[in-house]
Amino acid sequence: VKLPTVVIEYYDGSTKELLPCKKKSLESLRSYIKLVTQKPVTCSWGVAINDPNKFNLNVALPEKSATYFNTVLNIDETVKRFVIKGEYPNARYFSITPYTNTLASLEEIVKDVNNPMYDYPLALADYQINPDSGYVNPFQEPAAHGGKYTVYLVNKPEDAPANGNVLPMPPNDPGSLADLFANLPNVVNCYPEEEAPESCNPMKFFLPFPEYSAAAGNNPTSGYLMSFLKYVHGTVILVRGKLARVAAGTAPVIWPNSRLDMRFFSFCNYLAATPYPYLKGDYDTGLGVDRQAACVRDDELILDSQGYYHVVISRDKPVRSGHNWVPMSKSFKLADRLLLVRNMNVDPQFPHSVQKVTKPGDWEHARDVMAEYYPDLKRCRISDYQSMGFDCPALPDRYLK
Repeated sequence: VKLPTVVIEYYDGSTKELLPCKKKSLESLRSYIKLVTQKPVTCSWGVAINDPNKFNLNVALPEKSATYFNTVLNIDETVKRFVIKGEYPNARYFSITPYTNTLASLEEIVKDVNNPMYDYPLALADYQINPDSGYVNPFQEPAAHGGKYTVYLVNKPEDAPANGNVLPMPPNDPGSLADLFANLPNVVNCYPEEEAPESCNPMKFFLPFPEYSAAAGNNPTSGYLMSFLKYVHGTVILVRGKLARVAAGTAPVIWPNSRLDMRFFSFCNYLAATPYPYLKGDYDTGLGVDRQAACVRDDELILDSQGYYHVVISRDKPVRSGHNWVPMSKSFKLADRLLLVRNMNVDPQFPHSVQKVTKPGDWEHARDVMAEYYPDLKRCRISDYQSMGFDCPALPDRYLK
């Protein structure tokens, strides 16, 4: 990936380019937090979460198939705007999103703020980024990748170009990235059923509560459902639902698109504790032991004749064919897991997306809105699953809000 250039323009007329950071590998979460919180930051794209070509920093609920390039911005009263110049990548999707120091997206913090800059888009998805003169955006019309674009992060409306791609400059809040992990709520497990208090809810997917949405570096074009899981010996967790019409592959996709309901769909299974990595599982291929990340995306799903997927979440890879496996991981046996479903860049006319769900914590509302596209969860004994497949009887399983 050819990363964009970042130039700071100051009110006194001077400019400064943030050259790419030379340090591309990070040895630990501690060094990561130190790098992104140091002031002043003198280089760009110093942190890449889930970059398989560099140090694979697996933190903050990443999606296995995505890489998150980050530049920390030094913002004070002398900065007029940041100018980002780049090329459209050969990717299914990309976006440019400003966040606060705690990785809260602007849509989570501007709801009650009177600032004319927040009348501009709060994030730009690929198809919303207009090309420079003489170039074509391959997410808007057929073209090869590599066309050029310019995006401005602006402090005041009068500093915005008349016909440019404009984003609000994020506020210079006093927090740091370390607060991202400190602010995420704890999970309280209440399994098994006979010991669970009445305040528990069934193990089902629901819309996250606001404190999660504001603290987890969410993508504004994505909708998320979540559920908390627990490893229980001798059981598997099964997920079944209908897959919407989703783009495939890794090339640019023209959007909007009458043939598609959304741009990306996936499941990921995370450790529900700092630093919130996706899990991994080992399995025997017959030629040796391999490792599999606990994420499965749309074009990896095995569908039946009716377009339904069947995902098995377990510590060991099951022997039945025709089903996708998401590892529970043999580590962290007593820790809770957090399962996320992503619906990214959805057609607003599609009535059964996560984005149409409006009541946090209410799984029945989510099920009613999403209908057959709702990912239904249940837990079964391994022996029942092996003999009966997804027809196995469900075991009771509940968790607190």
